[in-house]
Amino acid sequence: HWCLDLTHARSNAESLLEEPEQIDRLFVCTILQCHRSLSKCSSVLTELEMSPEKYFSSAEQSKHLRRLYRVVEILGDIVLDIYKGINNVLLDSISHKAYKALELAIATKDEWAHSQGDLDISQHVRKKGLKAFLSTDWVRQFHDNDYIQAEKGGDESIVIPE
Repeated sequence: HWCLDLTHARSNAESLLEEPEQIDRLFVCTILQCHRSLSKCSSVLTELEMSPEKYFSSAEQSKHLRRLYRVVEILGDIVLDIYKGINNVLLDSISHKAYKALELAIATKDEWAHSQGDLDISQHVRKKGLKAFLSTDWVRQFHDNDYIQAEKGGDESIVIPE
């Protein structure tokens, strides 16, 4: 939850650092780590749904699935908060395709978050929204580096997260 606290206190955090760009780098690292963690959550969910009896009894499985969905929800909140706070930095930090996929994933997450305002939201609707978020291209893809050509005439490439 410290990531959520940090994103909410962004202006205070910037004043504590000598270089405000440091906080942006920290946010980019955080969103990349959330991206990797969400991908792993997606893989675990797929595995649990394909062979549920392999890992847990049915009573235990529902408990562990609830925990997994709770983690996905928290990671999604972190990604959403960072995106809202520094989307211009993200645009410069990840590939254009990854950024577009992130925007679509955020729209999926945001849509589900708005429906959460209804007090009558069922567990089924919640799971469906989180599954939709986990099945987005941004969560499932873009785990490599993209190389772009440096300044004109240079032989060097700049590595950015895809």
